[in-house]
Amino acid sequence: MESFLIGNLDCKSIKLLGHGGSGCISSGQGYQTDIGQIFVKQNSKSGARQMFEGEYAGLKAMADTGTIRVPKPIKVLDHVSGKGAALVMEYIDIDQQRTFRTN
Repeated sequence: MESFLIGNLDCKSIKLLGHGGSGCISSGQGYQTDIGQIFVKQNSKSGARQMFEGEYAGLKAMADTGTIRVPKPIKVLDHVSGKGAALVMEYIDIDQQRTFRTN
């Protein structure tokens, strides 16, 4: 995946950030790159590109309001395997964002 991302993004170096995760629909992984930290969400099912293009548009629309902090969408790519797609977005470390914790 790393060489695939380097070939499709404007970066020269990439390395994993911790471990990945997955849900019932997609899996994801954080990466450190020379252009910043990114999160890559992947899905190998048919219709994944349409789903991620919709998510990209939704994230962009929310960000454009300036009222809520959301990950900046970067790019939707066809999956490296040739099946499905990947959504590349800004990585947000939610542990650093928890400023409203209750004691």
